[in-house]
Amino acid sequence: MRNCTYEENIDRVREIGNDVSRSANAATLELLRNVDTVVDRLSKLQDIYAEHIRVAREAADHIKHCKPNRVIDPKDVACDLLSAAEGALQVQVAVLRKGLASAYADVELRGSNKEAVISEYKRTITVTADLHNSVLDLRWAIMEHDVDLEKPGSKQYTDVDEMFKDMGL
Repeated sequence: MRNCTYEENIDRVREIGNDVSRSANAATLELLRNVDTVVDRLSKLQDIYAEHIRVAREAADHIKHCKPNRVIDPKDVACDLLSAAEGALQVQVAVLRKGLASAYADVELRGSNKEAVISEYKRTITVTADLHNSVLDLRWAIMEHDVDLEKPGSKQYTDVDEMFKDMGL
């Protein structure tokens, strides 16, 4: 067994203590920066989506209250794009819910930081769902507007099965 001096031991203990403190402080700062980044990005997404909601609602209201005089989307291009946006928003909500679940489960995330992250995830999920509903409402406003301008078919059906057959169902 080797002889150790008090100075060697105390120097090693101090070195370990300093290294551990630096590592813990760096990890804490990194976690705080990550919390700030998550909160900032979620907040910015909420702002962007709030503007999209406003525009979609204005467009839907305009379409609902105007007198139909021509078809808006004769080839369903706009409705297909809006439908794709609805799907993307549904995926986004699922991803945000996973992020919220992770925030709840994260043992390193505590106190007001945890509350801030969870709160922003919840708000973002709500705003994303609102945007989904606004896009859906806009798509339906377009479809209802356009269907009001369609000419009724000349064939009248007395048999439902015949009608379904003609529809290809």
